[in-house]
Amino acid sequence: MLDRVQAEVDAVVASCDLRLSTLRRMSVLRAAFRETLRLYPLVFGLPRHAKQTFQCEGFTIEKGSTVYVAASINHFFSEYFPDPYKFDVDRYFPPRNEHRQKFAMSPFGLGAHYCLGSNLTEMFLLTTMTGLLSTVDFSLPSPD
Repeated sequence: MLDRVQAEVDAVVASCDLRLSTLRRMSVLRAAFRETLRLYPLVFGLPRHAKQTFQCEGFTIEKGSTVYVAASINHFFSEYFPDPYKFDVDRYFPPRNEHRQKFAMSPFGLGAHYCLGSNLTEMFLLTTMTGLLSTVDFSLPSPD
């Protein structure tokens, strides 16, 4: 995986075309970013307040109570992501495009509560990783 990302970064750096539009076209690096967020969510629970009293699995949740929504739990459902604990960037390429299934991916929340800074976060990370990968040699201590 590192070789694929490194080749993409090296090509962009060699072209001296480091614009944001170029970063957005770095499909392997972006897929690695998405797969990292899928496996290692930034937030495990999103706090919300109950608008009305309701029952859930035998528990009464009172109006105004703070509840936490585990928005990223779907990241580990095999019906969305086969072999969900495996790091696999090919999930994000055709024909699989597993992340495009409704409710499958939500590392930044969903709907009205979607994080407004998600695009900025992605660009910062892609820029940082491009800089690091173009100047530092990364390796694992062992293949395992």
